[in-house]
Amino acid sequence: MSPEDLASGNLRFQVRACAIGALAASLAILLVADPYLPHAVRSLAGLGGILAAFFALSAAPERVPWRTLAAGLLIQAALAWAVVGLRVGDRRPGMELFQAVGHGVEGLLGFSAEGGRMVFGILADPVKLEKSVGKGEGFIFAFNALPTLVFISALSAALYQWGVLQLVVGGVGTVIRRLMGTTGPETFGCCATVFIGQTEAPLVVKPFLSRMSPSEMLALMAGGMAAMSGAMMAVYIGMGADPVGVLAASVMAAPCSLYLSKILMPEAAREASEELEAWRVPKIHHGILDALTGGASEGMMLALHVAAMLIAFLALIAMLKSALEACMPGASLDDGVAWAFRPVALLAGFSGDEANLAGRLLGKKLIANEFIAYGDLTTDPAFKEAGDRFRAMAACAVSGFANFGSMGIQIGCIGALVPERRELLARLAPRALLAGFAAALVSTNLLSLFRA
Repeated sequence: MSPEDLASGNLRFQVRACAIGALAASLAILLVADPYLPHAVRSLAGLGGILAAFFALSAAPERVPWRTLAAGLLIQAALAWAVVGLRVGDRRPGMELFQAVGHGVEGLLGFSAEGGRMVFGILADPVKLEKSVGKGEGFIFAFNALPTLVFISALSAALYQWGVLQLVVGGVGTVIRRLMGTTGPETFGCCATVFIGQTEAPLVVKPFLSRMSPSEMLALMAGGMAAMSGAMMAVYIGMGADPVGVLAASVMAAPCSLYLSKILMPEAAREASEELEAWRVPKIHHGILDALTGGASEGMMLALHVAAMLIAFLALIAMLKSALEACMPGASLDDGVAWAFRPVALLAGFSGDEANLAGRLLGKKLIANEFIAYGDLTTDPAFKEAGDRFRAMAACAVSGFANFGSMGIQIGCIGALVPERRELLARLAPRALLAGFAAALVSTNLLSLFRA
């Protein structure tokens, strides 16, 4: 081993040792002194703990790109401050803007409801259905929420065909790339997930997938785990999730997933690739009618996939609950998940009993999916009784597609585009899951910091 390699190995060991110590100190502070900590101290301790964990798990912590980390944190913090901390007199312009966007999304849901009522009749009309089945029982998920996916998917395809989405993704991606020093394919791919989801976003950088470095591929996959497509955001807001938390989380996902993935796997020294125009990809439909019909068909397939996942995972959870109660009378699966994920919730900025509630949601999101977590958040009385601040933070914390099932989805979808890289995708999937899951925690922490 050369002296340079020996010195690098020693530095790597020292950085990891310091990171493990910082993580242990953060958790100790949050677990022991939680009731006495101000919101700001709790948030900073949690943020430090999350970053320390990533340095401890980094493949090469001595090569972490500090410009990417610093710029990404500043962008994310600025967005969080603009959303919940910016005040002009007695008004909060950022929060009002996101609330207005949320109302706009709710308006889109009204348009999708028209199509649903045409196909499903009274089953897609909660107001009329309540008169027959009772108050509060008129919302049927399959007939009220899933049609939204079809409509938003068709609308997104039309906007893509007109070049609107490419313009937005390209503009945002160019700003982030220049500030953070990341490459074009990884940046534009991450930004695209905010609008078109983790399965479609790789198409934006399809010409570059075969030659992207492992670090770039990890960033692309982590971005898909961290963000949510516009269609899914619309569904969750329609279910009753706090629109500010949902929208803010998705906006902050791109820069956060980029710098977290770069901590986990820093780029090896190599020449920058020629990817400045990576987002200018050919249109995939032939005219606006083809885009609308193609988007509607893709939305229907997505709706069927979501329905199948919900049926399967909810049935499995019910089976586990039944088995646990049979083996350990009085035991609760929800309580077990809440206890196991309480330290994670503390790192995200939650405290006290709210950390238990948040831990339960975070566990279900990771093990099952965010749909089930949002379902609990919007229907379970335990969460309805929590304050507005908790609901906004929780809506942010459980956002994104970071769950075990998404690893298989990404390996399958991206692997279909570049079959020769399936082995690499399989190796990177757990790290992408970790970065995507943690991105929502960091966003929640920053929202808590500036809303305190």
